[in-house]
Amino acid sequence: MPTRLRLSLASLATAAATAIMPASAALAAGDEARGQQLYDKHCLVCHTLEPEFHKEGPSLYKIWGKRAGAVPYFGKYKALKGANFVWNEKTMDEWLADPRALVGGKDSGMTFRLENAQDRADVIAFMRTLK
Repeated sequence: MPTRLRLSLASLATAAATAIMPASAALAAGDEARGQQLYDKHCLVCHTLEPEFHKEGPSLYKIWGKRAGAVPYFGKYKALKGANFVWNEKTMDEWLADPRALVGGKDSGMTFRLENAQDRADVIAFMRTLK
């Protein structure tokens, strides 16, 4: 088989594998440092990383792996009250993309959306460090 044809087939196989790659694998490629920069730019205005210090949104102190809506003394995100999921790659990606959609169309209290998938992956990489 000619070298050019072999390279083309290899490129096609790589492209096909990438297209069907699970979302969790794609999210693993997030850049933690860039995610912190995006957090500082978009999230810090409403969320702190200090325990029990809430602004417009709840503190995100040690949120990773915790049940959603479990922040004590914070009632503004009523749609998360009694939520039956934990903050992980999948739920955080869905939340950042469209907070209302994740909670069944209820008013989530958060109106900000992070539409770019790579930006979400980067923020998620940073959020994973908040254990």
